[in-house]
Amino acid sequence: MGDCDSIYIGQTGRNLKTRVNEHLNNHEKSPFGSHLHHTKHKFSTDNVRLLHMAERGRKLTALENLEIIKAKNTSNVRVLNEEIPSSTLADYYYNRIISTSSL
Repeated sequence: MGDCDSIYIGQTGRNLKTRVNEHLNNHEKSPFGSHLHHTKHKFSTDNVRLLHMAERGRKLTALENLEIIKAKNTSNVRVLNEEIPSSTLADYYYNRIISTSSL
């Protein structure tokens, strides 16, 4: 996120700046917004990476879940996502959805 080692993985079909502002304005319920609000860290689009492009739905959710799990298993980052899906769920998504379609 720029000035710390925390990350947030999410999906949106809207303008990124709009989505980040929604997190900031709802910082009581958003771990990402709460982190920025309480630590006074600044968000920069310089640190944003597009991980996948897909139509909204199960495939995109599966890809998001897999990226969260991968990040959670990286010891040098703190993942700010609300819920981390179980690896069993990610395995299911991968085997049923992603591996049977072209990425």
